[in-house]
Amino acid sequence: MAHDVTAPAIQRLRRLLNQRVRPRIVTSAQPMLVQASAEMFDSVPFETVDSLELRPFAIGESWGRPWHTVWFKMTAEVLAASAGLQYVAHIDLGFSGRGDGFQVEGLAWQNGHRIQAVQPDRRLIPIKLLTPALPTANSEIELWIEAAATPIIAGHEYGYGPTALGDPLTAGDAALYALRRAEIGVFNSDVSDLAVLLHSTMDLIIDLNDRDPQRVRLFAIVEELERVLDPADVPGTAARAIEFLHHQFRTLPGNVDGDDTHRIVAAGHAHLDTAWLWPLRETRRKAVRTFVNAIELLRRNPDVVFSHSQAQHYAWVEADAPEVFEAVRTLVAGRQWEPVGGMWVETDLNLPAGESLLRQFVQGQRAFMNWFGERSKVAFLPDDFGYPGSLPQIVKHAGGQWFFSQKMSWNETNTFPHHSFWWEGIDGSRLFTHFSPVETYNALLTPSQMRFASRNFLDHRGASQSLALFGHGDGGGGPTQEMVDRARLSQVLPSIPRLEFGSVAHFFQSAEAEYATSAPVWVGEMYLEKHRGTYSSQIQTKQGNRRCEQLLHELELWSAAAGVEQPELPTLWQRVLTQQFHDIIPGSSIAWVHRDTENEHREIADTIEELLASLLENPQTEGVAESDSLSIVDILNSAPVPRREVVLIQDRPHWI
Repeated sequence: MAHDVTAPAIQRLRRLLNQRVRPRIVTSAQPMLVQASAEMFDSVPFETVDSLELRPFAIGESWGRPWHTVWFKMTAEVLAASAGLQYVAHIDLGFSGRGDGFQVEGLAWQNGHRIQAVQPDRRLIPIKLLTPALPTANSEIELWIEAAATPIIAGHEYGYGPTALGDPLTAGDAALYALRRAEIGVFNSDVSDLAVLLHSTMDLIIDLNDRDPQRVRLFAIVEELERVLDPADVPGTAARAIEFLHHQFRTLPGNVDGDDTHRIVAAGHAHLDTAWLWPLRETRRKAVRTFVNAIELLRRNPDVVFSHSQAQHYAWVEADAPEVFEAVRTLVAGRQWEPVGGMWVETDLNLPAGESLLRQFVQGQRAFMNWFGERSKVAFLPDDFGYPGSLPQIVKHAGGQWFFSQKMSWNETNTFPHHSFWWEGIDGSRLFTHFSPVETYNALLTPSQMRFASRNFLDHRGASQSLALFGHGDGGGGPTQEMVDRARLSQVLPSIPRLEFGSVAHFFQSAEAEYATSAPVWVGEMYLEKHRGTYSSQIQTKQGNRRCEQLLHELELWSAAAGVEQPELPTLWQRVLTQQFHDIIPGSSIAWVHRDTENEHREIADTIEELLASLLENPQTEGVAESDSLSIVDILNSAPVPRREVVLIQDRPHWI
């Protein structure tokens, strides 16, 4: 039997990466002075933090009652003669693993501006010197961090199950986290780039077949790295090591412009569930954090495009962080930020009434048009629990021409047979449709993921391209610089599909032009073989939704018939549509979300009942003089084309 050198070689490479390279991404670290506010259930605006009473806070000290917020103030001095150095704050709020969005996270402020979210995969916060660094003067650094103690309830790394943490009423008061690190240091970009390159190389080596000649060659190249990388001076020799590796990789036999048999368009994304393992009030903060992350990433990478759906999220950011929203508008105008989906939220598609699905597009497309001057051509629902045959017709009426998802890859029995195809609705309407073969909307763009997407793609016969959404998601967060840098390595490393950054619409335009005439057709419903129990759970949520839909129908009917404008209607519709999000109305969220939803439905219904009552008391119509003896029943029954007689039942008008 041949001697297996694979495992020891990978272990050596992993030790080099984790013990020699990554620890030297930040050097010259010094502790920051930390102070903390009292824990608060309802956070306060940044503009008021100077009035907070603060106390000294030690590294290792516990904090974080479930669903509470702490404002941390962190200060330090940057030593003199620091001109030209890039400084970062290294913050660990008590992270567990790298599950962005599923646990504690925060938002960092400097000089009165939001600069970046603080998350498990965003522990390094770029900072600016408050005063110019001079040979004889230190520079003051001051950071404020709004830290949210969101409990670890479930997620990709933690599993799922019953928990008391899903509602403040049962979550208890035990601290969930401990502040582990608050330092300031010098960021070594060459070392960071080397870490990305080594990790990607290791990932590729592991994914290649044992007998693949490129695997052996990659091992040999890495073995030669010790000639140029000095473990005792990684920052000083990292650039030379990168140059060596790039040269060796590009000269590998057969490595010409990567694998040209399949092309991947990568769109930055941050799937953000409008509610799930957190309530709506936390999603508002998650949206701001996510948008701030994306804005800074796009400014550093002009070739990257970020795509985000759900008009409700934009509305929250516009209300809570107007300067962030204005930055988004600028990026949309510059084609770096793509509003997609055209819906108010990524709604469930099976429980809401057909009218509600139409209103999702009415409210969403109207908002996008008002904000950005354009509608979305892409119906964008990557995480829904099944797709009814009526949707293509609705999307076409809303101005859409393409449909995107990946959820059918979750089927438990039958593999969906296509990734690019025409989806034909029950009326014959067709949408060019794509399901990502990477089978996630949270891609990390590792070599193994890109190679899987190419192997997994089911339409090679006539199509040569697929879409990958990359970035941390479900709880927001979005793409990181490391993901972007990793994607660029597709031009360097062998045996990886060609990758380019682009928008979702750019992908669809190209994919349809290539495949439209020969793409297969799927007719009718696409049934998801998963999440079935969600349609029989949380009955009060489902009943509350249906009652609100019916009341909105009645309010519009009677108001139109009586000629009375109802300026509250758009807001009422938006409130109902928000509660139709695909983790709210199906009943797959935490207890707090269900409790909030039931209260919201009651409040909406009460408001509509009051408006209906006012119609009965003060009917008005255009061209009809007000009269004490004129009732809404008289008005409706005297309409030019009465369909049925109207009578009062329990003091409310009904057709009979």
